[in-house]
Amino acid sequence: MAGDRAPTVSVVTVNYNGRRYLEPLLPSLLASDLPRDRFEVIVVDNGSSDGSAAWMREAFPAVRVVETGRNRGFAGGCNAGIAASKAPWVALVNNDAVADPAWLRSLVEVGELDPRIGMVGSKILFLTPFLDLRIEGATFLPTEFGVPDGRPLLVRLHGARIEGCRYDKLLFREGCYPEEVYGALRFRWLAGTASMAVPIEDRSAPATLVLTLGGAPWLSRDVVVRVGGEAVAELRVEPGEHTFQVALPAAVVARAAFVINNAGSYLGPDGRFGDRGIFEFDSGQYDRVEEMEALCGASVLLRRAMLERIGLLDERYFMYFEDADLSWRARRGGYRLVYTPRSVVHHVHAGSSGEWSAEFTYFVQRNHVMWLVEHGEPWVATRAVAGAYRRGARALASWAGFPAPVSPIDWRVARGLTVRLPRLLFDRWRAGAPAAPSTEPLVLPGCNLCGHAGPFGNTDHTEAGACPGCGAVTRDRMLFAAFLAREPGMPARLRACVPSSRRVVECSPRLGAAYREEMRRRFAYVAIDFDEQLHAGDRREDLQALSLPSGSVDAFLCSHVLEHVERETDALREIKRVLAPGGRLFLQVPVKRARTVVPSEPTYHADHTLVFREFGLIDLVETIRAAGYQLEIAVLPRLLEAMENPEAPWVTRLRQDDCTFADKFGPRAETLRALEPHLVPVAPPAVVAAASIGAVSYQEVFVCTRAAST
Repeated sequence: MAGDRAPTVSVVTVNYNGRRYLEPLLPSLLASDLPRDRFEVIVVDNGSSDGSAAWMREAFPAVRVVETGRNRGFAGGCNAGIAASKAPWVALVNNDAVADPAWLRSLVEVGELDPRIGMVGSKILFLTPFLDLRIEGATFLPTEFGVPDGRPLLVRLHGARIEGCRYDKLLFREGCYPEEVYGALRFRWLAGTASMAVPIEDRSAPATLVLTLGGAPWLSRDVVVRVGGEAVAELRVEPGEHTFQVALPAAVVARAAFVINNAGSYLGPDGRFGDRGIFEFDSGQYDRVEEMEALCGASVLLRRAMLERIGLLDERYFMYFEDADLSWRARRGGYRLVYTPRSVVHHVHAGSSGEWSAEFTYFVQRNHVMWLVEHGEPWVATRAVAGAYRRGARALASWAGFPAPVSPIDWRVARGLTVRLPRLLFDRWRAGAPAAPSTEPLVLPGCNLCGHAGPFGNTDHTEAGACPGCGAVTRDRMLFAAFLAREPGMPARLRACVPSSRRVVECSPRLGAAYREEMRRRFAYVAIDFDEQLHAGDRREDLQALSLPSGSVDAFLCSHVLEHVERETDALREIKRVLAPGGRLFLQVPVKRARTVVPSEPTYHADHTLVFREFGLIDLVETIRAAGYQLEIAVLPRLLEAMENPEAPWVTRLRQDDCTFADKFGPRAETLRALEPHLVPVAPPAVVAAASIGAVSYQEVFVCTRAAST
């Protein structure tokens, strides 16, 4: 662990013979852009026989390895990891996942917004990008050939893959009938239009699609193959099984996109459950932070105080539905569950258990009934139990020699329920009534001016990330974060400000009438402008000779105006004159260098206003102080973290990838160090994250205070 601080979050992953998955997972966890002394990584090894524990200790000494000595399942392994940790937050992540650098920080930022948030879930994508594959053609009815099957059929699909792709996860989306198995032969019939998602690892080069199709025994079919919406082949499928190789040009391959595994879960006492968005291509349709009924345990943040109150994961579930049970108990306990798309993991899915293996199927079927017995509506639970026993009885009858269609898992499910049913019923009775839910809405991430939840697009650039609600870009929300954090009560949003008589003047507000009306509802607000033709001021004012009375303003907002004023020193002194003692000027100007440059002739801005100077950070600070202000330079908390740990991997990565950040840690690094005593966080990290203020490119806000004695 770097530093002496206790970690904020303990990351726990459970491993069972999964070294092949840990090799990409552990580096991704350790590369988190959360400062290294704020998190620890704990791997619980559930009695692996593949040498995982010894390998981890040698290859990843920074990772704590906890050995249980036996396979305690996902639930038991997670509980062992939680017991070995002390941090106020615990992040669970599956061992067959790979985390994005912002994965952990984004979870914690949302969790710390409100003490009522007990769980925060990630956007979970399947491991690699996928190509949208569609197969179309004219169908036939088997009944026309004397076969008692009324389905309209096209061809049989035996397989579809990209040549050389190691990720074997063909996703069936629409128009694909259930799998049929005849000995070693496995296939699905396709309807007239069938869509699938085919994984691909490299989106930058041409690829080959390998399709294995089969026609009906008595006729051939012609099909059209489309990838990414473009027709790439016309094939004639004869009776029998045939493999086709279809060349995909680079332009088609480049259309591959990630597919959603889980964007929050739905769960109800009527028996409904599932992954929201599963098998949908990710196009931003779930890019809002919002409350959910349940969250997926493949990537979820848990508040320790909640666990201490409601209990840990229920080990009776072993694996699957333990997250649904915990989610339900958390909500019954009065906690809120929140999904954030800013936290992203890429997931193999069922890597350890094997999707639709006998073990996978057994635990999913048994645990769904168990969950209904403990939490579902009585009639739904009764029906589920009766159905499980009916199928188990058929299995027993088939073994006794009576003909009955049966799955060999059915008897095992019935037997497993019998052992656990009495305790589940007792726990249902003991649970009693749920806690009264809080009616106070959560303040979830959204624009700090209008409250819109986004999505905001690229928030890592000052002039981008426009709010769909009010049009505020990243720098607008940055200025307001500085302003609100220094208002009474430190409200996170404009609409949370208690209406008051505080006198606020804003020069050249960029936003429209709705914003100005909201400001008037909250403050004694006046909008002014140096050019009434361009912006939305109530009246024109010369900043070098204001008509406002002395001491009449509590807060003065001035964004990207000072560079357009011919005599900036006069303007700063005039603003100081109209400020009340203790009043503040919130000043934002574009700063790109240490020293100010004054061109021989004024240049023109894009809106045709004159620009008299390009400010330098050192000179501007000296000018502000010479005007008699007490100065703080409000910056993003991430900048201060970077200055504390300049050699951290995430800082190095930003130096390489972002020109603005590279500039600040290139020629301007000495400038920042020289001004370090003036640097303060613009607002708490959770508030900055909630307002969708990007963590890389930014603009400083100069908080200039008129001393109370002047």
